[in-house]
Amino acid sequence: MATTTPFTDIPGQLAILRGRGMSADTKLASQWLSSVGDYRLSGYWYTYRGHHADGTPTDQFLPNTSLADVTMLYEFDRKLRTLIHDAIEHVEIGVRSHV
Repeated sequence: MATTTPFTDIPGQLAILRGRGMSADTKLASQWLSSVGDYRLSGYWYTYRGHHADGTPTDQFLPNTSLADVTMLYEFDRKLRTLIHDAIEHVEIGVRSHV
């Protein structure tokens, strides 16, 4: 049976992240969490999570983890996706013009 997670507002989300060891500027974090969301950003902070002895991830972040680092990784990925999409579009048009 699927479980549901109760709604957590932005200050609550920020408190959870800080409680798990992530540093974050309140204004910047509020902007990112409200515009992008914690679910989407969670894929980018996954690599900053600690691990148990058996290799499974914990909910705690590695020391010195900051939301600024996570958002820089998110922005890098977004820009890379845009560049790749643009390049694929040029290739697609070239192939179509020859077909």
